Amino acid sequence: MSAVESPAGVVVTETAYVIGGRRFPRVTTILAQAIPEEERRRFTEEARERGRRVHTLVDLDLKGTLDPASVDPRLVGYLEAARAFVREFGIQYIPEGVERLVVGLGLMGPASGGRLDLAGWTTSADAWIIDWKSGGPAPWHGLQTAAYASNLMESAEWHGLAGVANFFRPHRATVHLSENGRYRMKEHKLSDLDADIETFRAFARTYHWKKGKSA
Repeated sequence: MSAVESPAGVVVTETAYVIGGRRFPRVTTILAQAIPEEERRRFTEEARERGRRVHTLVDLDLKGTLDPASVDPRLVGYLEAARAFVREFGIQYIPEGVERLVVGLGLMGPASGGRLDLAGWTTSADAWIIDWKSGGPAPWHGLQTAAYASNLMESAEWHGLAGVANFFRPHRATVHLSENGRYRMKEHKLSDLDADIETFRAFARTYHWKKGKSA
């Protein structure tokens, strides 16, 4: 199972994406400020590695490039859970909407970058941003998906993708995958989108201010 590739011209670091010499801090790096200390202590290296491997596994599967022989038997349940969600929720997508790098250039708020796991739509023409999780829900997850939505709004090619959905105001959800093959979907209300975006931007402004002061 190979790692997810980065787009051409993008340098990826632990805390940022660097494009054309410009640094875009990761959404998750910015939101580290929003995670309580006790929750951070639960983020063991083992849990992080499992999360990375699950994301890569689901990404390759959705793109149709997964080699079944490469799947770690310990991760099969997470893969089956993701497949069950896609099938039962009826979400449709194109390969470009899987593990997509979305960058906020600073036109609508402080610059940031992140990889949204899945951008798709349903038969009712609702646009959705889906973020996979291999752990439990947390309050800051809504801010994470809001950041991806905000950055996606700067991607003009996604507005009304193929005339089937409006990605300018997408629905958002985190889908928590379990090793037993089950999933739990946590929707972040569309009515909360604007407030969640503004809260994320406040964290982003704080992050940029701190980096500027330490420079």
